[in-house]
Amino acid sequence: MTAPDGPRPGRRAVLAGVVALSLAGPAAAVDRMVPAKKIFPYLDAYLRLPAAKRSRFTPTYVLIKDRPTGLWIVDGAQKTAIPISVDGHLLRLPTAAQWDAAQVQVSGPDGAKYGITMKLEALATPATEMDAAGLAAAVTQANDGIKSAMGLAGLMAPKVDSVVFQGVAAGEVIYADGRRAALPVVKGAPAFEPARHAGARTLKFAKAPSALQLD
Repeated sequence: MTAPDGPRPGRRAVLAGVVALSLAGPAAAVDRMVPAKKIFPYLDAYLRLPAAKRSRFTPTYVLIKDRPTGLWIVDGAQKTAIPISVDGHLLRLPTAAQWDAAQVQVSGPDGAKYGITMKLEALATPATEMDAAGLAAAVTQANDGIKSAMGLAGLMAPKVDSVVFQGVAAGEVIYADGRRAALPVVKGAPAFEPARHAGARTLKFAKAPSALQLD
């Protein structure tokens, strides 16, 4: 397996990192150990933030290309499986206590190649009706967190300005004065940009979104 160092902080790298992995060996199934910090770029910067400054957003890591047959966090004698959702999201991350020493065991067929991309998501329960103020606070906290975690490099990062609701085709914003308007659609998904929807109170959807991506 090869796992190059994560990208240096830049205008896009601060918000989306990609790690390329490959398995190669003589057997039909191959296991390799990779430092956790090479699988989860920027997770350490997020974990260093005080809990109160990361309560509304989180990094998420999504597999692209091939799918491994198994992933585990290995911390000394402890080995913990990393569940993988149907759409490739890694559903368990290393803790701050595990970060320096933890390895990730990757199991898959000979020649398999993987990629892992990082995204930011709002920490809120997706629903057919959502509080606009809470999502606006997630956008603000994410921007503040990037600047705090990345230092001067954070000043180069693109600003998070919207929440994109994955898994739904359309949405509606309801303002405090009762006005209603359709949310703009960005790459096939409705998006809420707090700066452009002053006075927004509620966001409505025909079904609950599958993810609340910060963009």
